[in-house]
Amino acid sequence: MFINSFLCFNSIKKYFYVRKKKTFTKVLLRNKRKRLRHKVYIDHQRKFYSTMRRSLMITATDHDESTIEAILKMVKPDLVCFIGEDFRRAFGEELIEKIDWMTGGNLMGIDADLTDLHSVMDAVDEAVGRASAEGVDEIYVNVTPSRSLASIALYTKACLRGFNAIAEVDGKVVKVPIIPYNNLPWQAIEILRSLYEDFDGRASLADLSERVNLGGEGGRSRIALTDYYINKYLKGRYVSVELVEKKLYVNITELGESIARRCSDLLGQEVKVSAGQRKVRKQVRIRK
Repeated sequence: MFINSFLCFNSIKKYFYVRKKKTFTKVLLRNKRKRLRHKVYIDHQRKFYSTMRRSLMITATDHDESTIEAILKMVKPDLVCFIGEDFRRAFGEELIEKIDWMTGGNLMGIDADLTDLHSVMDAVDEAVGRASAEGVDEIYVNVTPSRSLASIALYTKACLRGFNAIAEVDGKVVKVPIIPYNNLPWQAIEILRSLYEDFDGRASLADLSERVNLGGEGGRSRIALTDYYINKYLKGRYVSVELVEKKLYVNITELGESIARRCSDLLGQEVKVSAGQRKVRKQVRIRK
């Protein structure tokens, strides 16, 4: 009697164990199928939204038609901007018609001196400003080496603004890595900007400190704060300092003038980097 009861209890235990195991397996499979369906849905969403992204391609007019065609085939832009001379004279009608068909007529040209770096970079600013009204999400610049300095200017602009740099090498289009600029704090860039725009490259330290706004820092006076950033970041390379009749004068150098002319790009990059650093710090705090 005892043995029969034990065997019966053991059988019932095994039955429920197997049933529980099967149920648990079903739950695992059901959850797995849900995860797979969710993954497929997310992938579909990404592909769908990627097709909605609009792109702008900026290139100089001193490239061969084969280079332009190879880059167009890879990027498939929604808008194309040529910088330099009139692109309708620089390229054949067949290429222009192909670009016109590909972009739906979104084709523009901006006059610029391809031997002047700042002229090319200013033209890029104008192109981006026009394209922003069209809802552009991605910007590509053609940095393939050409007969002028345009490719250098475009690569510099890509580094300053975070654009996508692409180039055609031996018939293949490659993505060129960019190096973001972040070597000067915004206070130093603001000093260079004011020295170049407000004082034509030369000013006394007292006058310069009255014009720039560097914010309060540790109770320092305006002149002491300006002197601190000049000595720490600018003196010797970006500005030169001289003493004239017991008065300290600051002179901008050629390199400092070049930085000052692009201060809007550099200050924008500084703000972007600072925001990214704050986001990283916030994530670290959450993880802790």
